[in-house]
Amino acid sequence: MFEIPFYSSQCESIPVKEMGSDRHASGSGIQKDIVIPLLYKEELERHANIFCNDIGLHKVRLDNAWYNENAYGDHNETHTHPGVTLSGVLYLSTGENTGRLLLHHPCSYINYDWNPQTVHHNTKYNTEKIALEPSNNTLYIFPSWLQHSVEPNKNKNILRKSISFNFISLYI
Repeated sequence: MFEIPFYSSQCESIPVKEMGSDRHASGSGIQKDIVIPLLYKEELERHANIFCNDIGLHKVRLDNAWYNENAYGDHNETHTHPGVTLSGVLYLSTGENTGRLLLHHPCSYINYDWNPQTVHHNTKYNTEKIALEPSNNTLYIFPSWLQHSVEPNKNKNILRKSISFNFISLYI
């Protein structure tokens, strides 16, 4: 039946050159446009194209990237990335209670009938969302249409830092 493709790997930390001024993220926190050095851009595209090959998509190229900084209490609202093929995030600085990445089931009304009265234990088939506890240098890539969010950073001592990016098909 239907499955949601998802890619995870360890990846080198990426040095970034910030461009422009701070802007607010979806929810709270700070975002900045960045330029990724060619060597690291090629590494991200290599991972994305391994994923594309596994799931039967044409090759992709990096379309855009930005730096995220989430202090205590900062989070990211549920959102998608329309107009691109794949999206992803590379975690640079995380730790205990800095906020999990939440992947939301594409059927927004799954819990209408599949709720605590009908579900006796959660599985990947019946849960509304899956929570991932990222670690430093963890790379995640997923379909851009997949709704996702990030829980609030509840650690007063760690600034959660990540790089988010989008890939676009070479055939668009």
